[in-house]
Amino acid sequence: MTVVILAFGLTATSCTEYIVNTEDNPVTPTVPTTPLTFQEQLEAIDGISDITVEKTKNGTDAYHFFVDQLIDHNDPGKGTFKQRVAMTYKGAGHTTVLYTEGYMMGSNGKNIRWTDLYDQYDANTIEVEHRYFGESLPEPIENVNYTYLNCEQAAEDLHHVVALIKKNKVCTGKWMATGVSKSGINTALYAYFSEKKGYDDIDVYVPFCAPFLLEIDSKNIGTYIITEAGKSTGIHDKINAIPQKMLQQPMRDKLIELVWEKDGKMLELTKYIVLRAMLGPDAEIDEADVMPLLHKSIIITRIYNYYNNLFGKLAYVPASKLKDYIPDPETADAATLDWFTNATYEDINKMMTEKAGTRAEYTDEELVEQRKEDPNFPYYIQTYRELGNYQFDFSAIAGNGYITEQDIINTYSKTNNKVNLARFVKQFSNQTTKDFLDNFLPKTSKKMVFVYCENDPWTGGAIPDSDNPNVVKFVSPGGGHSEDILDEDYFPKEWREKILGQINAFLGI
Repeated sequence: MTVVILAFGLTATSCTEYIVNTEDNPVTPTVPTTPLTFQEQLEAIDGISDITVEKTKNGTDAYHFFVDQLIDHNDPGKGTFKQRVAMTYKGAGHTTVLYTEGYMMGSNGKNIRWTDLYDQYDANTIEVEHRYFGESLPEPIENVNYTYLNCEQAAEDLHHVVALIKKNKVCTGKWMATGVSKSGINTALYAYFSEKKGYDDIDVYVPFCAPFLLEIDSKNIGTYIITEAGKSTGIHDKINAIPQKMLQQPMRDKLIELVWEKDGKMLELTKYIVLRAMLGPDAEIDEADVMPLLHKSIIITRIYNYYNNLFGKLAYVPASKLKDYIPDPETADAATLDWFTNATYEDINKMMTEKAGTRAEYTDEELVEQRKEDPNFPYYIQTYRELGNYQFDFSAIAGNGYITEQDIINTYSKTNNKVNLARFVKQFSNQTTKDFLDNFLPKTSKKMVFVYCENDPWTGGAIPDSDNPNVVKFVSPGGGHSEDILDEDYFPKEWREKILGQINAFLGI
């Protein structure tokens, strides 16, 4: 077979004829290129390394890797560190949900925090370990001052990860950021710093149960427990009645007797509480006063632990089941209240090992050991440096004639981490949180959906109601400290529909 080709010269009237034998010059067919796997796409991104793949609890592949991150985003010359990131992948065009972790991540795929938003939106997921937690260490843990541990640096970390993924077009659909509790604070402050620095990373931010506190000892959390939590469940009156019941006779003596028989170390421990903590290390008391004070310390411990355990139950027990955990104060016996208060003496035992029997600020060596024992220890440092913390409200026991609110505060202030972490307490500033609440939320253009739950004590630190149409706040009746939006034990159907409807509206879907 031959083909005649006319080759035109410089003028329209001139041409040259070539004879081509196609049998002697076969045309090479085009070979289709094989699309890169997701792992290959990650490997092609400069700044990503050490990729491993593990299965999540639902069988999805989880890609774990490290991102080169600046130690100090305000001074690139200080170098970089490796920050842990994990992803699951459905496809480039799927919605991507960024979990703005406030703590350490799990050590394997099964431990990835799996939120209901991932399932709701059939989403790609990204989880970024917070700096100074787990393996994401800007400095060796021997650097006890945690120089670059703050919300601004964490927000810049998130921006860098998102920018890497977006730049390489791995995820091209809508973007959502979410987190619960401190992770939810990260979500909200990521929006705050993004607006300040001109980033446009995320389409909608969804913080769950995120408290914003202006003090190291924010009593609004404790006050919320005794004034608001549990109202829709019918347990609210019980919450305040139980500590009063514990202080009445004959219940008070029954509790003392029960505790004394139950715990062989009680005498030693309570002596320590009273003589060293409540009255001070140099206190002098008559021997005849020791036993009454020891008895009083048992009740103080029980009252404190009542609020401490109630805090956890309100936060993590579904509202529909709370009635099974809150005993009826009219019929509860001493054994029931003893179980419910669930007092433990780990903190007190730990106190007894400390020098001079008094709380003292951690030495550098002790700070290093704390971080090794508890990888989430930097949380406390950040709360005392800039995020604030809570204090219980003991006003329900006022006027009982046996112990005072101040008795409890005096005793347990000695077990508070803020004493150990005094160096960070001295650095405390609420400037970021205050600016976020007072100036950012009322006028931001960032699309934000804040979700709280009525029973969760942390709702005492919820954002104020907003007139800004870009900032929408939901407080679901019942519920707890959770983002389990598809679980009817936490979010009634009508509230799930309201919340998801608002998210969809902001996403434009």
